Amino acid sequence: VSAFLKSANEVMAKDLNRLRQRTGHFLKGKPKITPILEAERLYERLTYVHAQPVHHELVERVDDWPGLSSFRAFCDGKGTVDVAWLDRDAWREAG
Repeated sequence: VSAFLKSANEVMAKDLNRLRQRTGHFLKGKPKITPILEAERLYERLTYVHAQPVHHELVERVDDWPGLSSFRAFCDGKGTVDVAWLDRDAWREAG
């Protein structure tokens, strides 16, 4: 898992830094990996992740986030998310 996370961090940092004309790491510190064994804990973690753009005052509502998100699929009860495209212009405009 750690090799995957390291690789994912490097790829995300490279792409996001290029898009936002920045440098540095994407994720800070060592990630905390905790198995999620109960449905209630999964719901709590997904709720936490989806709420982060609001928590950091990037948008007023979770549904307003212009970036990639599973929020709508989560609310609609879907088990998968179609991520065939990403609107890079909207991503750049979001800052």
